[in-house]
Amino acid sequence: MTCHGSDARDVRADVACALMRADADNLTFTLLAHRYSVKTRIARMGDARYREAYELAGATDILNIADMFMRETLFTIERPEARRIAELGRRQFVGLRFASDAELPALVRKVLDDRIADANAIKALVKTWRPDHLRA
Repeated sequence: MTCHGSDARDVRADVACALMRADADNLTFTLLAHRYSVKTRIARMGDARYREAYELAGATDILNIADMFMRETLFTIERPEARRIAELGRRQFVGLRFASDAELPALVRKVLDDRIADANAIKALVKTWRPDHLRA
């Protein structure tokens, strides 16, 4: 979130997130954020019956907890190996960017299983080198 203004009465935000437990609190916060012209207003919705209320309150993004839980559960069942990508660190991504598409899945598993963190050590494991033409 970026805030602008030096005076406490003149502080503006680019993003407001209403992530409290109660829908009433999140709706109130979203209304206030809308009133103060916050461009992006993200609200956590506990009860799907309040979707229209969140839309009327000016929420730009509505996070439905039940839907998020269902998507996460299905993702875990259907693609358990894909969840491991979140375990990769920046240096590991740097080393993996040169691997070919064919060898990348096995190499990611090896890097994570063996806890290889050094980018140069990962690059040394790449068998089919693919140049990085997108590097700035």
